[in-house]
Amino acid sequence: MKAACQRGRYLHFWRSIRGARVVSPQVWQGKADSGFALLLVLWTLAFLALIGTHVLLQGRTMVVDASARQKHIALELAADSAIRQELYGLILASPQIPPGLEAWHEREDGPFHVMIRAHLERGQVNPSVISRDLLLAVMESSGIATQDAERASSALYGWRGHPLLGAAPPPGSFVPADMGVGCKVTHGPFHSLDDMASLPGVGWAIIQRIAPSVSLSQMQYPSSAGAVPAVQAALRRLNRSGNSGASEWLSQPPTLGGGASVIVEALVRDEQGAEKRRANVVLMPDAEPEPWRVMRWETVPVE
Repeated sequence: MKAACQRGRYLHFWRSIRGARVVSPQVWQGKADSGFALLLVLWTLAFLALIGTHVLLQGRTMVVDASARQKHIALELAADSAIRQELYGLILASPQIPPGLEAWHEREDGPFHVMIRAHLERGQVNPSVISRDLLLAVMESSGIATQDAERASSALYGWRGHPLLGAAPPPGSFVPADMGVGCKVTHGPFHSLDDMASLPGVGWAIIQRIAPSVSLSQMQYPSSAGAVPAVQAALRRLNRSGNSGASEWLSQPPTLGGGASVIVEALVRDEQGAEKRRANVVLMPDAEPEPWRVMRWETVPVE
């Protein structure tokens, strides 16, 4: 009985082996290739989805940046337009100064709210225009020793030969070889602080002292009202010394004639932002195409 049972187990075992399907190596390789292909397709789809998301985000960022840039340009154009309108108004009113010149006044320009004001620059001195006495006084008021101030003021005043003052040209000893590499023989107004510093007897040490009191765009004599401290002290010094021209300078009312240096500021706002622009120009009523010369036109921080 026991032998018959054991023989039955063997028979069952051999039948199961004979009935089993044998999987060839080629079939296993095919299944592996199919799985790898499916994995490759899934990775490709994921990579394409990532690229698409990046492109969409980058496009959205570009649209937002372009929109912000367009709004910035619109504010800037509105501010520049307001500045030009203000300058044309000053030209039409010249040589008289309109009332409330330095006060902010408002106007509407389509969707923009504009605030604008103009300021007549007479608080500094232009070494190309002022007399030697005033230039000397400004230097002494800036803390420069009298001997150095006399030497520097004589060099600046003698070299410029400004036609408005009818100054004589420099003496014959001032030849190009003596003036150094940085100085040009123009015998005209100075165009930069470098022009002034390059003169013998001047130098950067002196120019740095008087730089806060100098404006190369200001074509009128300074006014004590609103002048920088060194210029105020210089005007008082000349007035106390009995200088014949000091009282005349102080009594001269400001005008908007040719050569007046004007600073115009425009603040433009809308619902989404603000922009402030500032222009420093010299009024020149006979100039074309615009009756002024731009010295500086810039964007300034909104306070």
